[in-house]
Amino acid sequence: MPVDGEIMKGFSKENLVFSETLQEWITHLALDIKANSRDVVKCSADGTVKAIKSDPRYGLTVIVEHSAGFQTIYSNLLTAEFIVEGEQVTQGQTLGTIGSTAVFEIADESHLHFEMLLNSEYVDPSLYINN
Repeated sequence: MPVDGEIMKGFSKENLVFSETLQEWITHLALDIKANSRDVVKCSADGTVKAIKSDPRYGLTVIVEHSAGFQTIYSNLLTAEFIVEGEQVTQGQTLGTIGSTAVFEIADESHLHFEMLLNSEYVDPSLYINN
């Protein structure tokens, strides 16, 4: 798990979930993991930092590329000054801290928006991570 906390909103590619912020039913291609502001976010597996960016919907975001076609995406961060693009990172290494920068989820409790892709297709992170 990239952060200690319970899953407050699961991955939902086929079924719609209600967005408090948008006040509508949407798909949710991530896990939202409840965490306190400034809690440490850790890398879920060894990889390379592909990007650190400010996403217009999900705020400060770190993208890590892993072996076998996997990518993990960590959004709604306050900080990411512990790493740089191109850096090799290891499982458990600090990537940043929890914030409230995700405009699309601003009405939700403090959390990490955690996405996972396999060969550029969204997959349910809960199938690959240990709680």
